[in-house]
Amino acid sequence: MKLSTLFIALLLTAQVVGQPVQKIKQLLKEKNFAPLNSYIDKSQKSNVDFSWETLRTIVGDYQEGIIKIEESVPANDGTGGSRINNYRVYLLANKDKVFYYKVIKTVYKNKGSEQWEKNEETIDSLKDNTGYVSFENSFRQTYGDTLNHYDLFLTSIVYGSHCGVAGVNPEYMEQLNSLLQDDNVNIIRQWLKSANAEKQLYAIKGYRILVNQGYTLTDEEKRIISIVEQKNGTVSTCSGCSYMEETFQNVVSEINSIPTEYLKPEKTGSTYKVLKKKNKSTKDNLLNWGLFALGIVSLATVGYFIRRTKKGGVQIE
Repeated sequence: MKLSTLFIALLLTAQVVGQPVQKIKQLLKEKNFAPLNSYIDKSQKSNVDFSWETLRTIVGDYQEGIIKIEESVPANDGTGGSRINNYRVYLLANKDKVFYYKVIKTVYKNKGSEQWEKNEETIDSLKDNTGYVSFENSFRQTYGDTLNHYDLFLTSIVYGSHCGVAGVNPEYMEQLNSLLQDDNVNIIRQWLKSANAEKQLYAIKGYRILVNQGYTLTDEEKRIISIVEQKNGTVSTCSGCSYMEETFQNVVSEINSIPTEYLKPEKTGSTYKVLKKKNKSTKDNLLNWGLFALGIVSLATVGYFIRRTKKGGVQIE
């Protein structure tokens, strides 16, 4: 009797443990976005922690979303402890219909001698070809260009400037400064037409600087900028030591409120060139402190960038 009771208890526990994950998979299969969104947003009282990692507009009523799921389950190794199952759900939806999703589970396999190998397994997926083609057509009609699939779910890009203790610009801010110095509007125009929201923010700032320097926007550029500035959702930003998620609308407002005297490109690598203006002994001291500060910044932000990289760029099949 005791064994039977124990077996039933373990069975019920296993069912409860898997309920939220199974519920999310069920809602995905039903392809109805509204109840899925409601379920993700509601308060949670279970062993599973789940939330929107990002949810934002791509074009028109089309949006991309990433759901982060962390499931605590019994380790079953005799220690009485638990382990964490990590999942990411990548989805595309139009209004209330989900027409694409991929559920990826991250598994760490023991390779011996305390070495672990990370593997990502696709455990469920769906692609409605009709819905996806409609999405591509909508993108082309709006932006006058073909959708770059590699820009979907690409959330490793951070918008901002002078980030971290050392005030280093993110990669794309450095690229923007170089493009502006070379009067290269073609790449900036490509960013404006990107499916990636952070690239579009860099483009909006780039165009503001160009206009301030005397550039005349074409009617097509005015049209697309107006469309992009109406987008909703969250983006990854940094400023100083702060790395955070902000709404697209808030960042657009910040860009459009920059005083004209500050609308100019910085010299690329200007963070480090300042050091060269000092005398040799001062330069050496600053360099040493700079390297020390960069080390602190690296340690403080490495987790952040690893997290961003994990969820960036999913191959559409």
